[in-house]
Amino acid sequence: MFVLGSTVLSPDRAFTHPESGVHYPANWLKLATAAEREAIGIRELPDPPQWDQKFFWGYDDDGQLIPKDHTQLVEQWAATTRTTAGTLLAPTDWLITREADTGAPCPPEIRAWRQDVRDAAAAKLAAIEATADTPELAEYLTVGDYSTWPEMPEVQSSAAGPDYRAFYDALLASPAYAAIRAKAVDNAAVLTACVEFIAAIGDAKSGRPNPAAIQACVDLLCAAAQFTAEELQALADVMQVGGLDQVYVLQEA
Repeated sequence: MFVLGSTVLSPDRAFTHPESGVHYPANWLKLATAAEREAIGIRELPDPPQWDQKFFWGYDDDGQLIPKDHTQLVEQWAATTRTTAGTLLAPTDWLITREADTGAPCPPEIRAWRQDVRDAAAAKLAAIEATADTPELAEYLTVGDYSTWPEMPEVQSSAAGPDYRAFYDALLASPAYAAIRAKAVDNAAVLTACVEFIAAIGDAKSGRPNPAAIQACVDLLCAAAQFTAEELQALADVMQVGGLDQVYVLQEA
């Protein structure tokens, strides 16, 4: 680092010499030679030692790292581990919900992977809680295999469940959607049902399907819209595009 008097200079910022008043541009330190910097009183000193601020406060006067409280860090990283595991599992939670609601089985490879994630989380939690102090915890979290999690297996789309994006794209171009929009113009119940249905499908497209909520929205929409047989068939045709007909049921009013 470059020091002028008691001021640490940034190599990418302009500065003014406190004694001569001369202004130096932002690139001067990088372009100047060692002799030129020395001539105006700039010293080049070793950079101060770095430390991982997640685990240490800094260095004491003897150059030793000052650790943060081990107990608090264990609680913090245990909570982070549980959150990470939950985040990994969340996109496939709907498969378990669907199985409970409709009996459609969750793909076995997904079920096995979910158990692997839970087992990995348990092992990481045990390793975190087994550390004796902050340096040992820091070493495990930064050098060990803490950041490695089981990879979710690929499954065929038919097994993985409906393709909500394909359904939504087909819906927007279908006569079923045109009928829904026409009914929503002067029917508040249809408009409300439509908004809730589109919102539920939007969550599903983002990887957060809630089958029970979507079925409730379908039921509400059918009840409010009073579809004709032709309109109901048009909606059924669209649902087949994304495989939604394998999970959801259209009820006649």
